Amino acid sequence: ELNERSEQILQGKIYPFFGGYHPKDITKQLIEEYFVSRWKRGECGEIQAVHNTCKKELNVLQRLIRVFDKNFEVPKVEYKKLKRKILPPLTKEEIKKASGYVLPKYQPIFWIMAYTAMDISDVIDLKPEQIKDGEIIKNRGKTDVEIFVPICPELARVFKRVPRPINDLGLLFPGYSAKAISKDVRKAFKKAGLEGYGSKYLRRYVASFMLDEGYSESWIAIALAHAEGSSETKKYTKVYKKTLKEAFAKLG
Repeated sequence: ELNERSEQILQGKIYPFFGGYHPKDITKQLIEEYFVSRWKRGECGEIQAVHNTCKKELNVLQRLIRVFDKNFEVPKVEYKKLKRKILPPLTKEEIKKASGYVLPKYQPIFWIMAYTAMDISDVIDLKPEQIKDGEIIKNRGKTDVEIFVPICPELARVFKRVPRPINDLGLLFPGYSAKAISKDVRKAFKKAGLEGYGSKYLRRYVASFMLDEGYSESWIAIALAHAEGSSETKKYTKVYKKTLKEAFAKLG
């Protein structure tokens, strides 16, 4: 079973390029062609790729092929490691603009993500029993780390618009697809002139907002439901240029 990110990779990258090939066709040369299609060639004609990204994508390819050939190994390719480009953190104004292009049925989920830093899969898995006394408490599906989110007034207003199931053990968003929501959110950001942004950047927004407000990395890790000591937390935070300019203006 594929998680939300792996499903995106499969549908958006693996099927479009490898869909017409048989397992025996997956050679080193074909992998190199895939890399070139994704990241072009370097100035000297060398193969290049964003290391963590290509690892994830080739892992999804390998898992797919192993459905038909359990011994399949993706051919190894040498390449120059590129740094992954991280876009600037979103502002509240940009999120509001993008929300106007989100399908109405997905808008509550979009705003719950923006106010909680929860993954799509964790939002659509929400149950009324996990929302009480002004707090959301549940385990994160991806890591099983506890999610603890105090509900801010704006988020409370979002929840008021969401029909509750008769049973507190029922889902708030039954029958929703993480894949479909993720695709719609990416399209909404693109229509808003924010190409490259997606649901993951709503998590980054919460992290960067908290950093901007002066909260420490350990606090931000708790907000993101990261495991204690996780190196991932730092990757989610980015300084707002406006705040940086204001800080330098205070120098004199």
